[in-house]
Amino acid sequence: MDGLRLQGKLNKAWGRAAGKTGLAYALYRPASAINPPPLDAQNIVLSALLCSLSNKGHFEQALAFGHSEWQSWHDAARSCVGDYLVGPAGTFFVAAQQPLLPPLLVQCNRIFTVTRPTQPLGAGAVGYGGDTPGNDPILLREWPASCLEGSKGEENRVELPLDVKNPWWRVLMPEFPGVVLQASDVLTDEQGQRYLINSAELTPLGWRLKTVLKQA
Repeated sequence: MDGLRLQGKLNKAWGRAAGKTGLAYALYRPASAINPPPLDAQNIVLSALLCSLSNKGHFEQALAFGHSEWQSWHDAARSCVGDYLVGPAGTFFVAAQQPLLPPLLVQCNRIFTVTRPTQPLGAGAVGYGGDTPGNDPILLREWPASCLEGSKGEENRVELPLDVKNPWWRVLMPEFPGVVLQASDVLTDEQGQRYLINSAELTPLGWRLKTVLKQA
């Protein structure tokens, strides 16, 4: 038996296991970075895909603070990297479907619109030269992502007696072809909070971003 046949058998086995213990999730496949957004009804591929979620293969252990990665036991032939699953336990994106391994999901707790700040070009008196959010081009619109506090903070440059470190936030989100994120891009969540990207790393599992809250 070769790896391709074995993968097919594993997909079916995971699907049968989910049929016994799983719950139904809607499967979304983003077709555009902006319009429609990923969770628009136009992007539904399957209205009910049975999935059984586990913490690194352990069904009896809940996920600890500071983590958002789950393994999913479902028929992996029906999903692709970058898909979203929405169901009883929340919203997830498929980060990886590695050979002979269960799909890796990332649980989402924020919905981000990503923009790229622009400034007026020209010399001399060009008027206001700061960031004008309403005019910034949109790179991604309403993309669910994981946003968790990082392990370290950054020193406040003002250094007043009662100042504390400014926390940074680790954001995980799927890659979309043709969209390249970079430092200084801005993420705005569904609550109106704005995060400035300090570093953007494209990994085999999607984007890993280090961000800080952007001051008004």
